[in-house]
Amino acid sequence: MNGTAVESRVVEYGGTSVVLASYGARAAAVVERVCGFFATHATIGKDAGGRAPFRVLEIGDWADLPQDWARAATDPVVIRESSARDFNLSGLRGRVEERDVVVCAATGTAFGFAPGNATAQLYAGDSSFIQLVELVRDLVIKNEEAAGRLLLHASAAAVDGSVVAAVGPKGAGKSTFLLDLVARHGFGYTSGDKLFLDVRDGVLTGQGWPDFPHLGIGTILGHPSLAGALRADGYDVEPAQAHRKLLLDPAVLESAFGLRYQPGPLPLSAVVLPHVGDAADGRLEPAGVERLGEILGQLEYSQDNAWMQWHSFAASPSRAALEPARAAIVEELGRVPLWSASGRAPYPGVDRLAGGDAR
Repeated sequence: MNGTAVESRVVEYGGTSVVLASYGARAAAVVERVCGFFATHATIGKDAGGRAPFRVLEIGDWADLPQDWARAATDPVVIRESSARDFNLSGLRGRVEERDVVVCAATGTAFGFAPGNATAQLYAGDSSFIQLVELVRDLVIKNEEAAGRLLLHASAAAVDGSVVAAVGPKGAGKSTFLLDLVARHGFGYTSGDKLFLDVRDGVLTGQGWPDFPHLGIGTILGHPSLAGALRADGYDVEPAQAHRKLLLDPAVLESAFGLRYQPGPLPLSAVVLPHVGDAADGRLEPAGVERLGEILGQLEYSQDNAWMQWHSFAASPSRAALEPARAAIVEELGRVPLWSASGRAPYPGVDRLAGGDAR
């Protein structure tokens, strides 16, 4: 990138640091938004503290996109498909000298990756926020995986210096259970959708991961302060569409609940398997170790995610390389109390999740 960076920011999460160096005013503005998104769970600084960053993103203004990039990018590429419209990302791919370039005219974003180079060149505009967030998340996840930390599809809340994970497939009620812990019982919000697991000194820990909340209207209506905040922001929150989900700005949850984020790794004190779709009164009961397989089925690997393979800037570790980390996590998970949550909120006895043995 020509010239001197206007501003640099470093996103540090776990053992991974990614530098975002802005080379234009519009690029700097979108980088500030990206850093604001990660700031709930990561450390944002102006330098890497003397450590070599994992990756560096040099980001210029979209208006300065080189014309040879635009001419070379002719092959369609899908970056991501999602039920949420804002996450449907695509562009055109080509080569400029040794660099692989991807140009996304719809969002005013372009990427240039050179083989073996830890620095990428990007061009960004006012609509580049989600694409930059997704790239940084992609890079951090892959590097954290390589360090032996695995991602669990789970919501999580913190209490008394430990973390409680709600684990299950889409629609099980993870977010419903999470919001009940946070709004009704004063737990700290840790993560809405993913949790990094790691074994530290023989202790299984969980660390939250920033996300865009995707909540069902039925869940939202169970929290009047949230429903009111969403209506005030122009969201359509109609009881007749209780099963429809809304993609929310994380700031809405923060303002509605006065969230206290718990960003650091904490010991995992309990795992809850929710099934909260029926109309019965809420129940929280011990679950048997035979349900451990349901939890292991929610471990996620970047190698299996097609939407994390559209670039060669950072490779996914193989499943075989991650097997020692998985084995250590499975062994420790076998010692964590398991619970089953069913029915509608509230769920009596959630204080037992802070460390009591369910078995």
